[in-house]
Amino acid sequence: MKKLITTITFSIIGLVSVSCNDDDNDRLISADQLPATSQTFLSTYLGNESIVRVEKNVPAEYDGTVYEVDLTNGYEADFSNEGDWLSVSQENDFGSIPTGFIDTNIMQYITTNYPNVSVNSIEKEPSHIEVELTNNIDLIFNLDGSFVSIQY
Repeated sequence: MKKLITTITFSIIGLVSVSCNDDDNDRLISADQLPATSQTFLSTYLGNESIVRVEKNVPAEYDGTVYEVDLTNGYEADFSNEGDWLSVSQENDFGSIPTGFIDTNIMQYITTNYPNVSVNSIEKEPSHIEVELTNNIDLIFNLDGSFVSIQY
């Protein structure tokens, strides 16, 4: 009898855990449901690419990502609830992303110190900005665009 009660208890706990998964609230939306700020960013900096998929995360992910946008060439852009970019990446580790939106101090550092390397991804964190180069070096900058450190 104890085994039966224990089995039923663990089954109920497992069922409740699965049903509380946050991903259940994520949903696909159309590109025109993105905030205007996101739409402007996409057309200005990634305008030649078609949108393949837009996912809205409810609630936001740990990093604040509410909208995830996948584009035809392997780009992915993540946006906050307000529509501000949080990250832009290229799924191919050796592919590059457009850099027109990246802080000029960051780009100046990269072009001066890594003239033959491109940006593979950029991510805004609450305390810093992380840039991954196509040579797999990660550069850390403060929020003002000043260089902080290298991660290999």
